[in-house]
Amino acid sequence: MPRLADEIARAVGGAYDQFMLGAISSFAENLKRAECFEISTDVARAIYTVNNSRPSTTLAALPFSRPPYKYTWVEWAAAEVNLIFGRNESDDKEMPQRIGALIEELIPGVSAVTWAWHHPGKGVNLCPVSVLMAWDIEGLNTFRSIQRDPVVEEAAARLFGEKYRVALQQKHTIDQIKESAATIKSWRPYLNNPPELDAIVELENWDHITGSAYCMKFAAMLTKRLPSDQFDDIRRTWYEDLAGEPCFVRAFLILLNTKNGVVSSREDLSRLNRARKKSGKKELREFQITRLNLSQHAARAAGQRRATAAEVRQHYVRGHFKVRKSGVFWWSPFVRGNSLDAAPREHYAVKG
Repeated sequence: MPRLADEIARAVGGAYDQFMLGAISSFAENLKRAECFEISTDVARAIYTVNNSRPSTTLAALPFSRPPYKYTWVEWAAAEVNLIFGRNESDDKEMPQRIGALIEELIPGVSAVTWAWHHPGKGVNLCPVSVLMAWDIEGLNTFRSIQRDPVVEEAAARLFGEKYRVALQQKHTIDQIKESAATIKSWRPYLNNPPELDAIVELENWDHITGSAYCMKFAAMLTKRLPSDQFDDIRRTWYEDLAGEPCFVRAFLILLNTKNGVVSSREDLSRLNRARKKSGKKELREFQITRLNLSQHAARAAGQRRATAAEVRQHYVRGHFKVRKSGVFWWSPFVRGNSLDAAPREHYAVKG
């Protein structure tokens, strides 16, 4: 399956890039600077677990979840992740083949995240809505002061709607908090838990919707050429495309920053790229493949009962992370179940 980063490089200067007024070209330039990661299936299962953690636990982990590079690109196979998360393809939207997110540090502690995806036979798509994320307390405080700039707020709100303006107000009633939390399946158990509701409010402050810097010209062009109601419909689809994606990226970065959770191995495509260069083809990007690292206890228990690698994976996915003063740790306290009657991996992961 072709990787999204390579598809984006091939889309530069194409018909969609021209339609987007060069947005793909400028996005691809920064993508060249990025260190690339691919999410393996076992890490995606762990992300599912992290997303179902208590909001207060996720909040405590945020200061330990900064991107590892100034430009960080992460991508994944959409079908595999949607199966794990129990998401179904909607009637009016075809599931992308691959999805990716470019995480760019703007100032220390604050990054902009922009999503792209690829449909077979339809090419690359770039979301005109981005999310600004804070990664530590200093960044959050700076971020809040930046967001008070009325000129910036008004310009982005004009292009990207009232939802953007509301996101910047940072004032939530209990009813608004419950309404927001009710739309997120993993938060529904905490609707009557005041401390966890407070954590949900604080989590909302660490993320802010904004217009993508790559697509400002494109969005401005649409506001001039389309009737307001038609533009509003298009803009609504942009927000729908991002549903659940910021939480997914957050969870991946939490795992990537764990002291013992995720290991990455870098590809070596030097021979392949030399051959591609000789034949006039574009070179392929080298990625770091992320894998979940078994705790010593889980590995030892699996070895004692001679479990297969597949059986081990279906158990350590049900681990959890713990936040300590020294950082975040992935915890696999023991290997559950009997290797003779283990449930299929995909069924186990969804139920977990």
